[in-house]
Amino acid sequence: MIRKISHSFDLATYLNTTAVRVLAALLLVILILLRLEPHFIPFWHASAPENIKASVVIPNKKSDEKQAMTELGKLDLFSADAPKDIYRVGHLSWEDPLFSQAPPSHLAVRLVGILNSSTPENSIAIIEQSKRQHSYTQGEVLPEKKAVVVKIFADRVIIDQQGYYKSLLLN
Repeated sequence: MIRKISHSFDLATYLNTTAVRVLAALLLVILILLRLEPHFIPFWHASAPENIKASVVIPNKKSDEKQAMTELGKLDLFSADAPKDIYRVGHLSWEDPLFSQAPPSHLAVRLVGILNSSTPENSIAIIEQSKRQHSYTQGEVLPEKKAVVVKIFADRVIIDQQGYYKSLLLN
């Protein structure tokens, strides 16, 4: 292959085979060094100026643990009220994915039908209470004023029940 290249550039007349082999080996070494260059440059330039002194901070393990425990306590991960507060009215926006996953309501009502519209305000939920069915739209109050219809989805209705979002699932 080297001979073909040397013949194409008409180098055969100027160089003998030993010179061509040395030239090819030199070219190969240069290409390898260029490939390995990024690995060696950080070592050449990594020396820091001598007038800069590095400071070492030794952490106090007890204060770090104490601070971590107080921060963990602020998260309310283990309190019984944590899941309840997520669904407090006003805490979630209507676009939040958790909004549609509100816990089921324990009211004595049953969602029996939904007429879903592309305009959410025009959607209608058919809710049964005491074997009587009534239709509700967003903002309407359920019987006995225990809850308000907040949003109607294709398979569920989110209601505001005593300050918390609850869901009525389609049976």
